[in-house]
Amino acid sequence: MYLERPTKRTESLVRILLLIGLIGAGVYILSSTGPSARPPTPTPAPTRTASAYIADAEYLTRAGQFNDAILAYKVALTLEPDNSTIYPPLIRLMIYQSQSRKDQLLEALRLAQRAARIAPESAPVQAALALALDWNNQTLEAINAGRRASQLDPNYAEGFAFLAEAYADGQNWPRAKEAIETALKLNPDSVDAHRVNGYILEIQGRFGEAIGAYQRSLSLAPNVAVLYLSIARNYRALGNFDAAIIQYQRALQLEPGRADLQAELGNTLYLMYQTYARPVDLERAIVVLEQATSNSPDYAPGWAYLGLAYYARRNYEGVIETLPKAIELGANKVDYYNVLGLSYFYMDECDKAMPLFQRTLAVDPNDMSAQGGVNLCLGITPTPLSPTRKP
Repeated sequence: MYLERPTKRTESLVRILLLIGLIGAGVYILSSTGPSARPPTPTPAPTRTASAYIADAEYLTRAGQFNDAILAYKVALTLEPDNSTIYPPLIRLMIYQSQSRKDQLLEALRLAQRAARIAPESAPVQAALALALDWNNQTLEAINAGRRASQLDPNYAEGFAFLAEAYADGQNWPRAKEAIETALKLNPDSVDAHRVNGYILEIQGRFGEAIGAYQRSLSLAPNVAVLYLSIARNYRALGNFDAAIIQYQRALQLEPGRADLQAELGNTLYLMYQTYARPVDLERAIVVLEQATSNSPDYAPGWAYLGLAYYARRNYEGVIETLPKAIELGANKVDYYNVLGLSYFYMDECDKAMPLFQRTLAVDPNDMSAQGGVNLCLGITPTPLSPTRKP
């Protein structure tokens, strides 16, 4: 799939179809009004083919309008459900746009499995299956699918790239290195090969090298927001918060209001506050995170980060309002239980705090923050320990 920026401005598929509908309605109204109006003569409307929607999807992908491209591919799939060539680019875009949402990742996996039943001998299909399996934490199955893709077509770079990603998640570094080197050799301009190379370097803690690999991928596909997010994550790991913020802001120019980008931008500002103790960073973090949770109220990390920022501001009522939402949506780090428990303690509600500390201690009996919270409620410890880890 090619992801270069198009040479002229494009409109979204949805807007185009809406415009066509409005034009049609206007023609009908004009033809049916006035003193000489006659009943309109029906004219056959041309039926769009799957290939037309595929062309739309490819154009929208080049424009960076991934959500509209996903919609176009799905329409094409309803017209030609046995066309195996539709599945790989659709699955890839769905994963890039998933924002780690389990429902979309699972939908991508189901589509990949359906494609594999339709075209079991297709290398792109097997590669897409490997990608979907890996992002759904089915590492061994992903390795098997990636190996099959590389066997079916030894010249298909993405097959080796997604195999390398699965090997890396299985911590098989020699095989991951061998597979990604093969992918890059087969196609030095593969966006996915450079992205996976960056990922392999990142999870080994080689953040500077990872940034270089992600930047190479971004140079080939400058409209992919998830690549900016990956670069920002590595800058943040290096403690270069200013550079990370620039990357998040660039990504948000491509996809304004995207939940994971807004939440991570706010969290980066919060980490800056933790590092440098500048109140302005905390206030900026809260503004961004309040906007993030307003735009995407079902994105758990946004609520979790906002709760931590409220705790730093000593807004315990805000913590009690936000962290339960994060936990309900699936955010279950012990830090969140500790912060929520301490907030209840400061609100003189130890009956609600104690179960939270005990929940943490059931997972880690040596958790000092939770034990400190228990001691506070029992009147043993005069001041609490920090409930959160350092960045």
